[in-house]
Amino acid sequence: GDKACQCEQCHSKLIPFSTKESEQLDIVPAQVRVLRHTRHIYHFPNCEDSYIKTAPLPPQPIPKSNASPSTLVYLIIAKYLEGMPLFRLERQQALEQHCRYHR
Repeated sequence: GDKACQCEQCHSKLIPFSTKESEQLDIVPAQVRVLRHTRHIYHFPNCEDSYIKTAPLPPQPIPKSNASPSTLVYLIIAKYLEGMPLFRLERQQALEQHCRYHR
């Protein structure tokens, strides 16, 4: 508290006149999250056949896949630019998930 803001010799109050910044590198492991897309389902009761229609999904890079664009980019970079085999990628993700839940 107060002692940190006083001169050790004369005990007068210290007056700040500048700041000094330091930097530190921090690595955040890959974060896996679920993106939820909520689509409305419509019922048309006044039509002849009284049918139901679901709103379309947002455009997907691979139709009927649950991989997001960022997931695909991550996999492509790891496999083709870094040369990491898919089994090693799978093991790495399993380890990261295990460590995240056991902190």
